Amino acid sequence: GHVHAEVEEFLHGVQASPSLAVLCGGSEIHQQAAMLGLPVEFWSGPVTDEIIPAVVARMRPDVPYVPNSPYGGAMPFSPNAGVAHYYGVGAYMLPIADARRADVRFASESLAFAHVPQQRTLQRHLDVPAVHSPLWKARVPRDRSASWDFEDVRDFYLQLLYGFDPAELRREDPERYLDLSRAVTGEVIEETFAEWRRKGSACNGALVWTLQDLLPGPGWGVIDTTGEPKPVWYAMRRAFRPVQVVFTDEGTNGLDVHVVNETDAALDVELEVVCLRGGKQQVVSGSRAFKLAARDTERLACTALFGAFFDTTYAFRFGPPAHDASVARMRSLADGAILAESFHFPCGRGKALH
Repeated sequence: GHVHAEVEEFLHGVQASPSLAVLCGGSEIHQQAAMLGLPVEFWSGPVTDEIIPAVVARMRPDVPYVPNSPYGGAMPFSPNAGVAHYYGVGAYMLPIADARRADVRFASESLAFAHVPQQRTLQRHLDVPAVHSPLWKARVPRDRSASWDFEDVRDFYLQLLYGFDPAELRREDPERYLDLSRAVTGEVIEETFAEWRRKGSACNGALVWTLQDLLPGPGWGVIDTTGEPKPVWYAMRRAFRPVQVVFTDEGTNGLDVHVVNETDAALDVELEVVCLRGGKQQVVSGSRAFKLAARDTERLACTALFGAFFDTTYAFRFGPPAHDASVARMRSLADGAILAESFHFPCGRGKALH
């Protein structure tokens, strides 16, 4: 009776919400039971399998119902089937290539980090030394009983992407440490969504954990408590562009560039790729004009634009690297406006910090 009343009350409250897309019976119930080693018959029960879906069928038969999140697959938390909570890139500190290897179908949670707010927010609301102040550390999200927190996760990717020892950098140059901390979570999110949006990806979407902080500080939120976007929010806005260009490093297959048009209109575009040495000197470049169909994704090998071989990914290593950055730009042929840009660093970002 209590469950009936609560579900009915909830549905009455959200009836008019345009964001009501899917109804879900519970969070991580199946996952917890499976991770405890219990057999399948213990994963679920009548509340999520019978009682809630009966109320949903009566009140909102038009809305799809999922018994649990995550759900589906050999294990309920397997990202390659059903609904996943994907933290391979992120909490489990795997390289960004795992975003493809995991074969994510849909992530209802992903990419949680201790996102650092704008400096002005910190100066006004948390004016203490970053990371090592107990007041700062108390506001860093962590999983209960874990020996690490989501700042440790951010530091792992800071070292992976930029080649700095986070503890040493924090001690010797705290301002630069905070700047790279602000940048790194956005860069990881951009690269991960590039994998998920490329041509050939089976991913149907992912939700980033979470929207807004509850306290000023390095929380999960991509917006701080004052309502101001954190730097990562701007990276997400780039990652989610409906008209997009992204690189994928295919090793000895070279550097691929993918163009995405999620709008309902075909676009006349020009795609240009330039490889740079020292951030300025053009080593090789190429471009192509074409019509990008509505709701379509295309993939081109960069060498097809250049018209000749060039070691864009620095995979063959026939000598010192000829370039340290590649830039892709997609322009509208109608008015010349740049619709999207993407960047690739064959020797890592550390070598391209000019």
